[in-house]
Amino acid sequence: MINFIIKKQFKKASKEMLLGDLESINKQKDNKTVQVDTYNYLDDKKSYSLLNYYYKKDEPTKGKDLIIDIHGGAWIYGDNNTNGLFCMDFADKNYIVTSFTYRLLIDNHNLIDIVHDIFDSINYILKDPNNYGYNKDNISLFGDSAGGHLLLLFLAINNSTELQKIYGVNHIDINIKNVILNHPAPFLLDLILIKKHDFINYLAKRTFNKMMFNNNKKKNILRNNSSIDQIIDSIDPNLNYLLISSNGDRVCQEQSFRLHQLFIDNDIKHDFYFEKDDRAFHVYNVLEPDKELGINCNNYIYNFLKSTKS
Repeated sequence: MINFIIKKQFKKASKEMLLGDLESINKQKDNKTVQVDTYNYLDDKKSYSLLNYYYKKDEPTKGKDLIIDIHGGAWIYGDNNTNGLFCMDFADKNYIVTSFTYRLLIDNHNLIDIVHDIFDSINYILKDPNNYGYNKDNISLFGDSAGGHLLLLFLAINNSTELQKIYGVNHIDINIKNVILNHPAPFLLDLILIKKHDFINYLAKRTFNKMMFNNNKKKNILRNNSSIDQIIDSIDPNLNYLLISSNGDRVCQEQSFRLHQLFIDNDIKHDFYFEKDDRAFHVYNVLEPDKELGINCNNYIYNFLKSTKS
């Protein structure tokens, strides 16, 4: 009964996130400079298998550097359009950007389902079946909030045959240059879902973990290989990492600082952009890339990408 009630609250939260994002989604329709193409990366006609390409209108895409964006949404919300304004911003900066839908916990899927969708999406993008001709030698991966966790999880799995067996996926040959972790939530087992109410938070996390790991025979093995601190040894330290956090982030600031320290402890070199302004809320630069603080942050990302380009 308790699990049912809490899961109902998660569904309510996902609907509230959608309402909060409607303004952003509506703004995407007003963009006059960026073309958005949508495909089904599994060719299965299902809404959770959609993938967007963003690029400048009336310009050739051949040779442009590629950004693969993994959206956030607490693993219970989001789709290929969620980060549209953010993706359009970087398409305007002369990249070709992709963002895809993956299955969600709220729809009775689990972490393995999500990981399979990420691997399927990236495989599709690298095959370039629609002949965009982007540069596959200079790929940047972006992930915000829950997407930050999923991005790091992808990197670890793709670098470990043991993790590939656990998650049931195969290694992908991909030339990753940059990793942008935007207000990430990488410590999956240590999330604070309900602040200031320890017992309710315990119940919520129990339900959350049941959604994340259950319906799988390997749930205990999966649980022990899902949080970044458990699999940090499988992360390639030679990529260019940029970690982003902000003073107004009441959701993931603690996790971001903890990741910063974990990277230091494991000799993973990284840049850390921290916005001190209290107005900079969780993933502010994703939701409001056209506002002053978002512009500053995204320009920093852009300059970071330019500085690492060989």
